[in-house]
Amino acid sequence: MKDNSTIKFAGLLAVAAVGSLALLRSAAMAQQPLVPPVAPKTEAPPAQTPASVQPAPTQAAAPAPQAAAPAMARLALTSVVVPGEPVSDGDYVSSSRYYGDWRLACDEIESRNRRVCRLEQELRLGGRWALTWKLVESSQKKPFFLVSFPAAANPASKVQLVIGGFIREFGKDEWACSGATCELYIPADTTAQQLILGANNIRFRYTLGTETIDLAASMKGFMTALDTLVDEPSAIQPASTPAVAKPVKPERKKVVSRQFETIRRTNDPMPDALKKIYGVN
Repeated sequence: MKDNSTIKFAGLLAVAAVGSLALLRSAAMAQQPLVPPVAPKTEAPPAQTPASVQPAPTQAAAPAPQAAAPAMARLALTSVVVPGEPVSDGDYVSSSRYYGDWRLACDEIESRNRRVCRLEQELRLGGRWALTWKLVESSQKKPFFLVSFPAAANPASKVQLVIGGFIREFGKDEWACSGATCELYIPADTTAQQLILGANNIRFRYTLGTETIDLAASMKGFMTALDTLVDEPSAIQPASTPAVAKPVKPERKKVVSRQFETIRRTNDPMPDALKKIYGVN
C-alpha cells in the first residue's frame, strides 16, 4: 500500500475508546432531561354550522421540544492532594523540567512522599496557542493522551490525529468543552502506544472558521522524560543535620508512585511489517 494513502484506523482505537467514552458520558447522560410524550389529540365531532359561515383554518400542533445532546463529561484526573486533607505551608511542591520538545510537570506532597506528574507538549501557530497534548492519569489510575484545543474549532470538520498513513477523526460528541477550550481523550493502551510512541510523523488538524490548522507534533524527549519520571527518586530532607559548616546533600528516597511505569514496560516498537502496511514512519 502506498505511504501516502489514508487509512482510517478508527477500528484500532475504537474498541478502547468506546469503553472510556461510555464511562465519561455516563454522568452526563444521567443528567439528560426527559421529554414527556405528547398525548394524542382527540377530535370532537363536527358541529353543524350555517352554510354562510366558514370554519377557521386549523393550525398544526407545534412539535414536541427535543432534548439537547448531553455534554461529554471532562476526564477526572488523579490529584496529589486528597480533598479535605490538610497541607502544611511549604509541603506542596510544583516543578517543571524540559526534555526535548516535552515538559515534565510534577506536583508533590513532600511529607507524604506522594507525587503526580504529567508529560505535555504545547503547539503554537503564528505565535498563538493552537493545541496542547498531554500524557495524564485518570482518577482511576488509567493513562490517557489528553488533547486540548480552542472551543472555536469547527465541529463539522472534526479534529484529526494523523500518524503516518493513519487518520483518526474525533467528532463533536467526543469533545468535552468548557469556556474557551475543548478536550478529547485517547486511552493510552498498547495499540495507541505502538502507534503514537513509535511514530516520527504525528500531526493534529482542525478548522477555525475557514482556516485549516495543521500542526506538527514531536516525540523528541518524550521517552527520556518518561524514564526520568519512573526511575528518578525524590529528594527527601534528612531527619537530622550534623553540626558542621559543610552543607550535607539531602538523602534520596524512591517515590512511592509508579505512575506511567506500565507504558514504558509495554512500549514495544511497532514491527516493521506493520509500519509498511499502515504507513507509519
